[in-house]
Amino acid sequence: MIIFPTNLKAPAYPLPHSYEENLIKSPAENGYQIVRVKFTRQRKSWPSIQWKVMDEEEWEILEEFYRDTTVFGSLPFEWEHPTEGTIYLVRFIGSPKPILIQAKKWQVEIGLEEV
Repeated sequence: MIIFPTNLKAPAYPLPHSYEENLIKSPAENGYQIVRVKFTRQRKSWPSIQWKVMDEEEWEILEEFYRDTTVFGSLPFEWEHPTEGTIYLVRFIGSPKPILIQAKKWQVEIGLEEV
């Protein structure tokens, strides 16, 4: 199993998460709505995991992980939530968003979703 690099600093706060919309709603003739769940499980996502300052070496590790190890985010991997300690099977939501903020210092944002 592929494992997210453990040699990166913990991301910055806040660390928002959300849940997949898991309901099917149908209007009834009497004005009520008929509602049921689509799936028996509701997946979590972390759309904005940020590192305010990431060293050049750490950025290279993350970039190589995204590009080569997960084949541009197509393969799932295990990620340990930095505060919960729970291990999730996730994949990238889009590509990492790096910003060079000064020489050899990056601000990076990634998104993850459960598979």
